[in-house]
Amino acid sequence: DEQRSYESNLWLMPPKQIYGDETLIRLIVEDEEGNGRSIQNYGASDYYDLFERAGYTDFPALWNRVRDLTAWEGDDPDEGIVLMDPDVHVVPIYGQGVETPFGYDYDGSFTGDPVARTTMDGDNTLTLQALSAGNSWSGSQPQQIDGANHVSILSYNETWDIIKGVIEHGALAMSVGRSSTN
Repeated sequence: DEQRSYESNLWLMPPKQIYGDETLIRLIVEDEEGNGRSIQNYGASDYYDLFERAGYTDFPALWNRVRDLTAWEGDDPDEGIVLMDPDVHVVPIYGQGVETPFGYDYDGSFTGDPVARTTMDGDNTLTLQALSAGNSWSGSQPQQIDGANHVSILSYNETWDIIKGVIEHGALAMSVGRSSTN
């Protein structure tokens, strides 16, 4: 319950600007007559309904404070919604090649652990789709480190080589070799 009160947890929620109505959570429930089961799908556009169903009453207030911390350009996912280009040099450093949870199936309620999960490429916390959201910025030099996960990326020598290169040269003067070893 304590972690439910942390706004920072909500920063990790898959944004609707990237995931649209893609199913993130499936709740498998018995119908009221007991004649079968139905599936209720929830995507990034359904967070209010999802968390009401899960009994997370603090969600609306917390979500309203953090949901728009990033600026987006565009309104139509078919035309491409992108993070607003900050028009400065950035070097995003993130892991890839790590199985990352993306979707969850729950049986009957949200009180227990999921019965199944869907995974994608990422860094074990965020999917590659989310991690690469700023790669198209004009001043972006994204650096992906194979096998690095979100929590331990700072323990990789490759990460520090990239950071040192940016500090010493103001930008990446050369490509840094990446591997899945530390």
